[in-house]
Amino acid sequence: MLDIVETHNRAIFSVRPADDGQVGRANQEHAELLSHVEARDGAAAVACWERHLTNATRFALEALGADMTINLAETVPQARF
Repeated sequence: MLDIVETHNRAIFSVRPADDGQVGRANQEHAELLSHVEARDGAAAVACWERHLTNATRFALEALGADMTINLAETVPQARF
């Protein structure tokens, strides 16, 4: 699971460098989500993820613009399953 998170963060921050605070908040939100999933607390996981998506959407729209496209096939190494 953490490989997916790292890949996601590399893709986002490769097109728009973030300051340490933004990276730290993103990592904290992902860690919080994983702790709720591991605890099998679905309601807390949903609330955490909705908050993260709201924050991430705001960051992406402000930083990248509504028309920016990230080609994950070119940005991310091949997935391992």
